[in-house]
Amino acid sequence: MLSRPPLVDLARTASAIVLVLAALFALSGCKGQRAADCPERELVKQGEVVSDLTVVGLDGKPVPMKTLIGGKVALIDVWATWCQPCKLAMPHLQALHNQFKDQGFVVVGVMTDANATKIGSGYMKDNPVSYPMVLDDDGAAFDCAWGTVTGIPLLVLVDRDGKVLEVFQGTGDIGTLQRRITQLFTAPAPAA
Repeated sequence: MLSRPPLVDLARTASAIVLVLAALFALSGCKGQRAADCPERELVKQGEVVSDLTVVGLDGKPVPMKTLIGGKVALIDVWATWCQPCKLAMPHLQALHNQFKDQGFVVVGVMTDANATKIGSGYMKDNPVSYPMVLDDDGAAFDCAWGTVTGIPLLVLVDRDGKVLEVFQGTGDIGTLQRRITQLFTAPAPAA
């Protein structure tokens, strides 16, 4: 005669399945609804000049991205609070920001949770970084201006003129990203 598994084991199994499904959903790069006046477009690529976009500051006021990155080499970090790899990358991004900020480099975080403008200020108070952080519900402003994000973290490296140097998707390239930024600031200036 077969015995039935104890109820505790069934509950554990069900909990494990729910956690796995939640993780798969989070890693799938799902995005919210696109604004009706914003057609889907391809994500910016190396060599393209980024257009300006307006996001929301932690104080709830509109912030043009150009005021944060204008004239600097910038690394734009598109992320969300539910994305564990995004959160694991933040200490590395903080270290890069600290190392090169005096040389004209800035990291700008773009929180893209569905309710970023509601939770962003509180979340960042509990999880502070010293680089600028802005809020973009569902990543709608970013998607309209710089193209559709299909997965996060998304890291866009932009030069002082607003031209995309490289686009990194995921955290597998953090070492490459660190070497690339170090190279930008340690390479000899080109002869005039």
